[in-house]
Amino acid sequence: MNQHQGPAPAPDALWTLLDYLPCGVVLADSEGRAPYLNRTARELCAAADGLALVDGCLRAGRISDTVRLSTAIVTAVETGRASLAVPRPSGLHPYGIELVRLICADTDALIALFVSDPVRTPRLHAAAAELFALTPAELRLLELLGRGLDTLAIATELGISRNTARLHLEHLLRKTRTHRQGELVALLRGLHAVQG
Repeated sequence: MNQHQGPAPAPDALWTLLDYLPCGVVLADSEGRAPYLNRTARELCAAADGLALVDGCLRAGRISDTVRLSTAIVTAVETGRASLAVPRPSGLHPYGIELVRLICADTDALIALFVSDPVRTPRLHAAAAELFALTPAELRLLELLGRGLDTLAIATELGISRNTARLHLEHLLRKTRTHRQGELVALLRGLHAVQG
């Protein structure tokens, strides 16, 4: 069943849309050749911190990680999905890569690789703070939650007591109509996807 009504968007519009995503998007064939990288993926590869585009092929920083990446591509071709973490020479958190086989009539197999970088968490825009009527302190706490910090680490980072951090968290949960910290972080990720 067709999921949209009206004419399909022009291919150029779809490429432009992919450039606005905060995650890296790479389209690759079964050999790892990557004819398309969105803006974020190009920036990640240009940084040469665990991923690079070498002679048109996506490569990891170490040979063993490139072999793992190639294996994940083959797995995605065969099963439809795969995932892996790619370490970074800088020692920063590894990239998370989700691979999905795309159904294309004009190619044997095309794999979409969605690359997330936990370090490149975009800052929330004023619109997000306005959407939930967040105070500056609540916004700072939300950003630190998005970076993976717990309430103790957040309290230390902000120079506040753990009880104050918990109080801000309770306010965030109420204002965002979420019930658990995990739901709040998922909401944050969704906002990042929209705001880029």
